[in-house]
Amino acid sequence: MTSKRTWCRMIISSRLKFSISLLGPLALAAVLNAAPQASNKLVPMPESVRSVVGQSIVAFGPIDPTEKIEVAISLKPSDPYGLQAFADAVNDPDSPMYRKFISPEEVGSRYGASATDVNAAKTFLTNGGLTVTHVGKNNMTVAAVGTRSQVESLFGTKIANLQVIDQTGTVKYRSNTTPLNVPSSLVNKIQSINGVETYTRPQHRTTELTPPLTRTLYGIAPLYNAGNKGSGRTVGISNWDGFVLSNGNLFITQYGLPVPAGGAMSNVKVVPVGTGSQNGGAAGEGDLDFQMVLGTAPLANIIIYDGTGGNLTTVLSTEASANKADIITESYGWNIDAGTAAAAHATHLAMAAQGITYMAASGDSGTDLEPFDYPDYDPEVLSVGGTDATTDSAGNRITEQNWGPGGAQGGGGGGWCVSAAADASPFNVRPSWQTGNGVPTNINKRMVPDVAIHATDYAIYYNGSLSGIGGTSAASPSWAGGLCDVEQKLFSVTGVARLGRIANKIYGQNGKSTIWFDITTGQGIGNLPNGQAAIPKAGWDFATGWGAVNFNALYASLVTTVTYYPFEANSVTPVAGSYLAGNNQSLWKVDSNAYQMSSLPVSGLGQVAGFLANYNASFTNIGLMRMSMTLNGPNGASAIISLKNQSTGSYETFTSVGMNGTNVSKTIDLSTTQIASYVKSNGLISISVRYILPTRGGLMPSAFLCSTDLADFSATQKS
Repeated sequence: MTSKRTWCRMIISSRLKFSISLLGPLALAAVLNAAPQASNKLVPMPESVRSVVGQSIVAFGPIDPTEKIEVAISLKPSDPYGLQAFADAVNDPDSPMYRKFISPEEVGSRYGASATDVNAAKTFLTNGGLTVTHVGKNNMTVAAVGTRSQVESLFGTKIANLQVIDQTGTVKYRSNTTPLNVPSSLVNKIQSINGVETYTRPQHRTTELTPPLTRTLYGIAPLYNAGNKGSGRTVGISNWDGFVLSNGNLFITQYGLPVPAGGAMSNVKVVPVGTGSQNGGAAGEGDLDFQMVLGTAPLANIIIYDGTGGNLTTVLSTEASANKADIITESYGWNIDAGTAAAAHATHLAMAAQGITYMAASGDSGTDLEPFDYPDYDPEVLSVGGTDATTDSAGNRITEQNWGPGGAQGGGGGGWCVSAAADASPFNVRPSWQTGNGVPTNINKRMVPDVAIHATDYAIYYNGSLSGIGGTSAASPSWAGGLCDVEQKLFSVTGVARLGRIANKIYGQNGKSTIWFDITTGQGIGNLPNGQAAIPKAGWDFATGWGAVNFNALYASLVTTVTYYPFEANSVTPVAGSYLAGNNQSLWKVDSNAYQMSSLPVSGLGQVAGFLANYNASFTNIGLMRMSMTLNGPNGASAIISLKNQSTGSYETFTSVGMNGTNVSKTIDLSTTQIASYVKSNGLISISVRYILPTRGGLMPSAFLCSTDLADFSATQKS
């Protein structure tokens, strides 16, 4: 490996000089209570003043009343439990709903806030003179921009410039010093209000691997060399940092990366959210993220969602509403209150329902996850930790161990979160899928990381020069690019477009050695909240999760199709029309041997032909069930399929299929509830198939011929 380079962040002081004085209790109280009085129609939002305000000093200096502020109102979902249940079902490989993802609009209509509440939030903002800039399609976020004076007037508060010394050093920030006031009709509908204060901000999470070495080390090379370089897939990057896109051109040239038809970097787009940097200067993190994706998936569409300061909820809502990114990576940690965390979690649930895979860096401070601990405690976000790998000149692994403490960093982030916000978040529990060899069962918290790859040093371009930079901030976008290549090949073979919350599948593999390189060596990352040391060990651990992935093997595990065992019809009986040809065996497969009938007239209905058929399952412990039909009837006719409810004994209409004179195929997956209703305890299934060409204008249509070349049930067997 080449020698490691040291990454340094430059801090540039502002040109403006501020006079800062520490206020005594009376003086501070005077400032904090200098807000305008709220009107009778407004009530205070609970916990809308951050506790840090009382620990801060006031920074006197020029205050610009025309300063632009982006405000985001996050509304509570109307059915949070339903949204959680759907996200779980659609991402569970054992569920009939697996990967039946829905659109942002469907999320909104099923689970989001009501249109009345969304409109009320918009009206409140616009009546205050703010301009609405974003309304989440999932009906959970409304964002607007206004001046400082407009925001003060709208919320009946006073905004001050403050300064405090915290764990990260001296922080200058803007904040409301009295509660934010909102209409009484909305106060219980609002989850959080963000953007007024800027103390809430992301914290970066940050031998030397090149793109070719990375691709070989993690099994991306077989996919990449076969042409899977991200084409047709989209990776989103959640960004709150500066970047210079021209650094990408240098990176592409340095490593001879392929470029799309539009030329180098034509596949990288920036979506400003609020007043983001918009390619306005390198700051390290932004450059690292998009170059890491380019190194593993150079032909992917890359969208940088470029946010402002602390507008976490608006960036997430913009990503979910756009619904363009199949995979999103984030390299930041957040110190946020429980209300903002709940709002962010609801949007992550919406993304999981839409099939978006969201991943984030686990952090670079070992078990010291606080105070920037979100999204570490969100189960909807795949947590990517760090390792320290060495390779030969071709990229083959020589060693790979846990990334332990070094310098000012404590190694890859791991453990569970114990901040007040984390403890107050009901979703911060061990999810049902987080099980397997090594996963503690006595800790009911979301535990991280889930996976890990090399984090200590990568080569990127920064300010026009090749530099070394590391951290889990590099691991997460590299993982996203590798998964993008997997998705491209998977889509070309199976048609599966998205993988959604892939953690379910990963934990179901239980560290399978052909997919996961188990990291069992290296230093620990510190002590867990219960006092135990977080050390690498066999199986899952708090240092590296399941360890380092082989993406080609991961693809092979995902492409494996579910084996359905067919149930053949054991009887078929005509009940309407005239039987022409075929028998129960005609319904077993699509061939020239079809079950055929001619119709008869039925007064007030039209021409009708139909039959009943019985099937017997060869096993009763059914996991998933699928019904397949190939039907042929005249244009304008419908085939109505009914299933016998084994509890009531009646046939219930299940689906209707329009005919067009040619074979029409229909495949339907039955839900668990439907299987329980329509499959008898002994495995018996009974169906009715009726073809109807309706009477039109009082005239009976001519008789027709219909055929059914396949009417089949198949199922998987529970293990």
